[in-house]
Amino acid sequence: MSAAVEAPPLVGRVQLAKYGDGGAHLNLFFFGRPARVLQFRGSPMLDWEENLPRVPLELPRRNAEFVAERLLTDIGRRGPA
Repeated sequence: MSAAVEAPPLVGRVQLAKYGDGGAHLNLFFFGRPARVLQFRGSPMLDWEENLPRVPLELPRRNAEFVAERLLTDIGRRGPA
């Protein structure tokens, strides 16, 4: 998963975040950190949003499609069980 999220050229590293309220479920997120923005190292994703320029909605959509395709290629395509 990490390799797929890091694959787009504008992503430098991946931040893994786990959020939960102590219940019986897990919310796991993989955030792609922007490449070549070293001043954001070590800071959480919420800090980045305030400091990065807005991007057109099409860019995150294309990145998500790219990551999904990469996962299908790396893990394999499976049909209905």
